[in-house]
Amino acid sequence: MNATVSIALLPPYTLFEPRFNQVDLRLTKTIPVGNVRAKVAIDGYNLFNSAAVLATNGTYGTSWLTPTSILGARLLKLGVQLDLR
Repeated sequence: MNATVSIALLPPYTLFEPRFNQVDLRLTKTIPVGNVRAKVAIDGYNLFNSAAVLATNGTYGTSWLTPTSILGARLLKLGVQLDLR
């Protein structure tokens, strides 16, 4: 029987990556148009495009401490909200 065995070298939640910083920003502008109020918003997430490591492989082998998850890429979101007066 060929089975792959994973051996945990360290107990879970005992080895951590360095802290990371993520910069998010929201800009909004309210524009009155007749009897409607339009609120335009631009959201930016991870503005400096950090690729900080969030998780690593903690089992013994050739891929030990290889990153398994990184911070998501830069993201921009546009939105409009219409309010009737």
